[in-house]
Amino acid sequence: MRLVARTTQAAAIVAVGLLGAVFIAEATGAIGEGWRNSAADAVKGVGLPSAAPWILAPVGLMLGLAALTLAVVQFAPPRKGARLMLPVHDFDDGSTVLAGRALIHVVDKRLAGIEGVLGVDARVTHKRVDIELRVDDRADLELVDTQARLLLDHGFWIDLGVADLAVDLTVVHHPRPPLVR
Repeated sequence: MRLVARTTQAAAIVAVGLLGAVFIAEATGAIGEGWRNSAADAVKGVGLPSAAPWILAPVGLMLGLAALTLAVVQFAPPRKGARLMLPVHDFDDGSTVLAGRALIHVVDKRLAGIEGVLGVDARVTHKRVDIELRVDDRADLELVDTQARLLLDHGFWIDLGVADLAVDLTVVHHPRPPLVR
């Protein structure tokens, strides 16, 4: 995702810079007003020289939607702690770290198998892991809590190498459970 973000940022900077330079050149009279028609003809000639307008319109719409999607993705916040690197062990010649994204993924996979769990939301900081389990309204909260605590026992955190993290587990009913027919 980082490659997409950097590529999109670079392309946007270049596009805005070129557009600004063209507008300044047009405003100062360095180029005439016919550059717009020339640019449109060049794009049509290079991209799809013999395409009909009814083909170009959907292609342009799809390209515009793809550009809009890439722009919106830039502003979507990552899951809290996903970019965090947790130290596991230090050696003389380096150290071993665990990515927050990997920790979140393992916790999600481990708890998603509990009967009645509809969603898992894990957030990681340097000192703690906050986990919220959203369960079906027919599930027994105490039973789900007990099963989750058994799956996330101290041995699980030792195996991951982050035994010193505090774990806060919350089990709540899902605000919008799935419809049953």
